[in-house]
Amino acid sequence: MKKTVLTLALLLFFAFLFAQKPYKGGEVFSKEKVLYGKFEMRMKMIKGSGMLSTFYTIEHNSVEKDYWAEIDIEVLGKNNAQIMSTNVFTNGLNGDLNHSAQEVNLEYSLADNFHIYTLEWTPDYIAWFIDGVEYRRKTGNVVKHMNVPQSYRFNAWISSTPEWVGIINEKAMPAYQYVDWLEYYSFNKSTHEFTKQWRDDFYWFNPIRWTKGYWTFDGNEVDFRAENVYTENGNLVLSITNRKQSLSIFE
Repeated sequence: MKKTVLTLALLLFFAFLFAQKPYKGGEVFSKEKVLYGKFEMRMKMIKGSGMLSTFYTIEHNSVEKDYWAEIDIEVLGKNNAQIMSTNVFTNGLNGDLNHSAQEVNLEYSLADNFHIYTLEWTPDYIAWFIDGVEYRRKTGNVVKHMNVPQSYRFNAWISSTPEWVGIINEKAMPAYQYVDWLEYYSFNKSTHEFTKQWRDDFYWFNPIRWTKGYWTFDGNEVDFRAENVYTENGNLVLSITNRKQSLSIFE
């Protein structure tokens, strides 16, 4: 009996071990949800084909079955990290997701230096900025669909769609996304003004505001793990590593 139990335990352990994704990434998400506002943050992003560094808001299955609302800032690590993808996701038919993607092609790398990213989310428009320059403004029914409170998140991950992000460059690992600070401004629908509510300088990881991700999703080549998220020198750091760079196989 003991041998049977031990054998089963070993089989389950190795099944779990080999079911893991080939890479590890980092994600943090807020414990609170907000409806509308302005997010402003200073970040240095990841450079490396196949990899993405992000900030986004999301809510799903909150109002009715299959309801989805998501607003994305995603920097593609390929091509010298000079592309920011902006996107809005809504639920479509048969469980599919509709998206409204638009890429911003820049003349400089978003991985060589820190830049200030701003996302404005109101009942009438969603707008994306880098260093105070507006690159996209979305209006219409898609924006009206975003009328539910959403959590806000950062993550560093690898897409399994090379046509979009490029072929994975393992030589660029470990790769790091740095967040210097994040500010949140609420939105007043009567005055149409933003009011600053708080700022996180990431001198420490605030467990009252944040939770570390420990999961994955289809189309993602990384498992999100807690050790791939930490604070260092006043920065929130999200890393992408391969299994050989892991601290332990027993995380």
